[in-house]
Amino acid sequence: MKKKRIRIISTIIIAMLLFMSNSFAFAANNTSLTEDVTYLIEKNDLSFENKFLTLYMKNVMKEDINIVDVTQISDLTGVCRYLYYEINNGKHLGYAILNADTLSVTECAFDHVLPFKVNKNILYGGPLVYLEFDNSSYQDKMSGKEVNTQTIQNMISFQKNSLLPSILSDNEKADMYLDLSRTQSVINTISGSGNTSWVFNAGSYQGDCGVNAVAMVEKYYDLYVNSNYLPSSLSTEQQIKNSIANYILGDMAYPDLSLSESEWASVITQHSMSVGLSGYYLYSYSETYNWISTVQKIDDNRPMTISIKNHPTYGYHYVVVAGYSDTADLSTSRLYVNTGWSSHGFVWIDQSYGYRQMPCI
Repeated sequence: MKKKRIRIISTIIIAMLLFMSNSFAFAANNTSLTEDVTYLIEKNDLSFENKFLTLYMKNVMKEDINIVDVTQISDLTGVCRYLYYEINNGKHLGYAILNADTLSVTECAFDHVLPFKVNKNILYGGPLVYLEFDNSSYQDKMSGKEVNTQTIQNMISFQKNSLLPSILSDNEKADMYLDLSRTQSVINTISGSGNTSWVFNAGSYQGDCGVNAVAMVEKYYDLYVNSNYLPSSLSTEQQIKNSIANYILGDMAYPDLSLSESEWASVITQHSMSVGLSGYYLYSYSETYNWISTVQKIDDNRPMTISIKNHPTYGYHYVVVAGYSDTADLSTSRLYVNTGWSSHGFVWIDQSYGYRQMPCI
């Protein structure tokens, strides 16, 4: 009995020593990594930001990248707060935009770059908001529309109050890097997320992001769920969009296509009921954007329309969510959205910009 007790005690001691050894090694590795990262931060030459972005892409987006080029871009107040990266994942040229003050990757894509040249006149207002200042006027680079000064001032106020956390200290940046080094993500996208047959362009036909989003959702359900959601007479982008726009302006008697989220949800329901066959139609409603329910929709293999904050041309821009990257931390989790502009395609954006959502049942 005494020998057995000695063996048990010895086993416990060995286990404790192994645990302490591993803990010391982990602490030593963390200390070494912290020192390396702190050194890069203090260099103040973008070495740290480059390293952070590369790690972010690897752990959150599951992409090994090479940095091709980096350009500083200003926020709406003219402060050089963001870094625009051109990146290569070995197959495609893509891009990423990093807030250097908060280390938030606000958006990224792996199969295209922005369809315009980033230069000193470009102002960035968050995901999908790119303005060019020229001769005292502002132009939305995606829609091509001019943005008035009052809207810009409202945008600046919104950006300052809502979307710009405090600037991180060097120690906080080092801690974020350590956290990121331990981060793993789960990525999921709906079937056909890369299928161009249901990716429409708000810049063509009925040039409105809301019409575009509704048309894409209806087309997706008709393609991937049941072919009775749309009649054969509504098979092309132009046919579907014209039908939606005519229904809004005619049957629903709205004066224009600038609708709120609840109104767009009503459009989805009523238009779908008017064109669906054999009792197939979509029922939609508007609610506050919610990460968990959005993830559930994607897991159910269904796209969903959401509005995102901070868009100067529309107040709120409507996009179609087709996937997510979940890190179990909302600050680094991302949504995979179709931007509404076919030249821009699908982009990963910071999920915190979600405002309202219009799920379909």
